[in-house]
Amino acid sequence: MVSFDVVSLFTRVPLGESMNLIKESFPPDIAELFRVCLTGSYFLWNGNYYEQTEGVAMGSPISPIIANFFIRRFKEKALESSVLKPAVWFRYVDDTFVVWKHGRDSLDDFLHHLNSQSPSIKFTMETEKWRPNRARRICANEHIQEELSHSNKAFLANGYNDREINAALAPRQRRPAVNEQENIINKAFLPYVSQVTDRIGKVLKKHNIKTIYKPTRKIRDCLRPAKDKREPLSSSAGIYRIPCSCGSVYIGTGKRPVGTRFIATTSGYHPRLIREAVEIHKHPNNFNRKEETFYLNRIWHPAISRTKVAAQRSRPVPEYNPKP
Repeated sequence: MVSFDVVSLFTRVPLGESMNLIKESFPPDIAELFRVCLTGSYFLWNGNYYEQTEGVAMGSPISPIIANFFIRRFKEKALESSVLKPAVWFRYVDDTFVVWKHGRDSLDDFLHHLNSQSPSIKFTMETEKWRPNRARRICANEHIQEELSHSNKAFLANGYNDREINAALAPRQRRPAVNEQENIINKAFLPYVSQVTDRIGKVLKKHNIKTIYKPTRKIRDCLRPAKDKREPLSSSAGIYRIPCSCGSVYIGTGKRPVGTRFIATTSGYHPRLIREAVEIHKHPNNFNRKEETFYLNRIWHPAISRTKVAAQRSRPVPEYNPKP
């Protein structure tokens, strides 16, 4: 069993080759829409706009579609031209699970074959390892007994006896071999200084201490990256309240920038609908239409009312200063 992983898939997808594949598979008008989306990616940094000329944008909804479409054609081309083919090839985006039956040496040749298909697409490989205790280590403590009970029932149903099951599920303690204990090497981590750290490393080596050099701390490591600030009311995700002259209020949620009074800012359309319904319940003197707002189950009304009362009590009371 082998695992193949594409190095930085999204930023390495060749746009020219991807557009050629799209033109072969879609009508011209759809292909033109893809071209506009792929060639119109830009970002703002340090007050300047930059255009992305290679790869697909991270976080764009269309990026996984293009990457998956390209890798699928890449896989078909690579397997058709390969002399030895895997018995199983399962892929999820950039991660691939492979069953290889042709030996370890030919597996290295197959990896070289994959990496020679495109100058921008490169794979890394990880072969299977025998780790019988990994499942026990990574399982949460609150679920370990439940998982062991499930495994016990599964083994019994497959004909194993209790002694074999208990021996297989019993926790094991790994003891280091004798040669491992003898070959333990102490390590010293030192910042690298030219013509100084090298001499110290030679002295430590005589005492079986391995010197590991690390770079010295620089001023840029202490500085925060520059990032453009956005205006407070330029956010497109918010819940707003508009007071009316009649004493009522209107509460709504907007997708476009709103310069009115915001009650709260919440990312995500569905969470904003819920927050809008909460604010409407907290302000009963409103004229929002019930059919246009998110339905809030009555089970939450007492908790929301208690929160509103607690917030009002926590507000500071203004001091009374009578006029002279």
